[in-house]
Parts: sequence; C-alpha cells; structure tokens
Amino acid sequence: MKLVLFGRDVQLAKVEFFRYTKKIQANFKLEYEEDNYWILNFDSESTLDFQSMINHLGGVLRIIDIKQTLGTIHNLDLDTWDLYLPKKYNYSISIVHLNEEELNTVQDHAKAFVKNTKSKAVYKNPKMNGAIRIIDPSSYFSWDLESGVEYFYVKASNNKIYCGVSLGCGSTKVFKMLDTNLPARKFTHGTSFRVAKMMMNILNLEEDKTIVDPFCGTGTFLIEGLIQGYNVIGIDNDQDLINDSKLNLHWLKQELDINNTSEVVFGDSRTTEFSADACVFEPYMGPFLKKIPSEKEAEHIWEELDELYRNTFKNLSNNLSEHAQIVCILPDIPTTSQKIFTLNESVFEDNGFAYIAMPAMLKTKAKIKYDTPDGAKIIRHIYVLEKI
Repeated sequence: MKLVLFGRDVQLAKVEFFRYTKKIQANFKLEYEEDNYWILNFDSESTLDFQSMINHLGGVLRIIDIKQTLGTIHNLDLDTWDLYLPKKYNYSISIVHLNEEELNTVQDHAKAFVKNTKSKAVYKNPKMNGAIRIIDPSSYFSWDLESGVEYFYVKASNNKIYCGVSLGCGSTKVFKMLDTNLPARKFTHGTSFRVAKMMMNILNLEEDKTIVDPFCGTGTFLIEGLIQGYNVIGIDNDQDLINDSKLNLHWLKQELDINNTSEVVFGDSRTTEFSADACVFEPYMGPFLKKIPSEKEAEHIWEELDELYRNTFKNLSNNLSEHAQIVCILPDIPTTSQKIFTLNESVFEDNGFAYIAMPAMLKTKAKIKYDTPDGAKIIRHIYVLEKI
C-alpha cells in the first residue's frame, strides 16, 4: 500500500493526481482517506516509478511506501521492513499527529536499527515542534535523503498508525529556477508555476499535442506546456507581454534543450484564429482591486467580463479540435453588500462546452476553488471543461 500526501490546494491536488494516474494507466483502489492524504493499493505496483510520478506532479508532497499498519507504536519492528541501505547514509523522521512519547519511540527504533545493521548513519533532526513535522523539500535534498531514508509515520483519526518510508519528495528546483532566472517575469501577470503544472496535468493530454493560451501574458502556461512536452500557442493583446513571452520561451528552450514548437502572436482571444488540441488559461479578471467593490462597481466589472468570456469561449469552440479539453481559472467577485457575482455557466455551455465528469471518490464537480494570495479581492475557481 502507498500513502499519498497532498500539499496546498488539496482538492485540486487530488484531481491532478487522479487525472495524471489515469493518463499513465496507474490504476489504484482507494483503501482509506483523510482530508490531506489517501491510502491506495496500486495494480502492478512493482512496475511503477513513484519518484518519477512525484516529479511530474505539482500537488503531491510525498508518496510513502507503507511497511506496517499499527494499533500501537510499541509494535514497530524495522527489521521486518526489508530496507536496503548503504553502509553510510543520512536518515530523518517525519510525523503526522504522533505525540512526544510516540516520536521518542520511533527515534529509538531508528537508532537501534543503525546499531543492529552496523551502519554509519547520521540522524538529521528537523528541529520542529508540534504534532505535524514534515521535512521541507530543501532539507530533504540537502540532507541527501534520496540516498538514505526518510521514515514517515502518520496517525489517522481511526487511531491506526501508518508507518513507512518516503519513495521521493517533490522538488522545487525547477520552480525556483524559473522564478529566479526567467528574463521577463511580471508577478501581476501570471499564475504560479506550481498551479500551472497542476492544471497542465489535469488536461490529461498526450505529448506533442498543441496547447493554446489565449491570455498568455509572460508565458507561464506556455513554459509549463513546453516542459511537459507539448507544442504551445500564446495569444495576447499587449505587445509588451508578447515580447516578454517570446523572450522567456527562447530562454527556456535553450536552457532545457527543448525542441517542441512555440508560437506567440499579438491578437484577441475573441477573434484570433488558431489550431490546437487543448486550452489552458487565466484571463483578464477586471481592474486591480485594492478593496472589495460595491455592488454597483462589481456589476460594471462583471458586464465587461461576461462579454469577454462569452466571446472567448465562442472563439475557442470554433478553433479547438473535437472533444478538446479546457482547464481555466475564472473569477467570482464579492461585494461590500455580501452579494457575489458568479460566473453564469451559459458562458461556456452556450458555446458547446460542458464540465467533464468527475468520479465520486473526488467528491467535487469540475469547478474547484483554490487558495489565492492573502489580500486577494476576487474568488478564483478552476474549471475543467470539454468540447461536446
């Protein structure tokens, strides 16, 4: 069994995981779940590369190989875990909801295992407090736990303790490289690369297909599309952003030796023609709001957005291939009167798009609220749609 631990935007991460595993035909059965993790039995587990799986996903913190499921930590027995470690290695311990006595017990067992196997192992203490102590990715890699071991213990609400070892950790190296080294980056124009990666995975598209972003800005979705092996088309009505996007894509292709095609054009999301197999975007959402708008102000903004979105979906319908899927971010606008202006689904339904069907285990329809930065004045949802 495997424990899949999700990070921020848990619901979005679960949808991403389900869609990605379906794409790579990694079938599984859900055995148990809590808010931020699933316990799964995979078919043909031995054929799956879980480290590769973690690297491809944006919303998974860890995949843990469960070695024992205990009613009490005193039954822990590392000698039965079949751990194959070098003579010299580093190890550390992550816990979820263990108390101090239980933490001391697992630490003692790890020390005893080192002694019994006559290893030269170094314990890397995360020096954290509280019931949840999960090693951050930078420490995981700087401590070289890839070559050593991260013991992981999770106490569930049913009082079972799931004990195991991490099969890998999601690296933030590429995100940091992009945030630091991209030649043109405007933080007011762009989704985070982590969310962009998750949205791209939700598309469930084969490599070498073509993705369009009709509001490409500085190219966040185009960048992630190229990284994942797609051809990309970007459209924007701001020439400065077009230039920035071209600069970023040129840099990326050289930096990562990418050969897929990219095209960025000055145009209008409502009228520009193109040919693509799928679409990912975060559109213009109205003027920047320093405070929650009045109902009258929000109504004025919403009238403009409704027209923009309707005509954008009309153009997408005319240019996307049959059964093409869209993963996009669209807003709701709250007001000082407590009224919330929400997207009328006829915006996309009247143009031949519908929500994709989500399985019951995800407990959501294909409209997923996700966390926005503190101080944000609009509500964002991610929509997963299909051309019908």
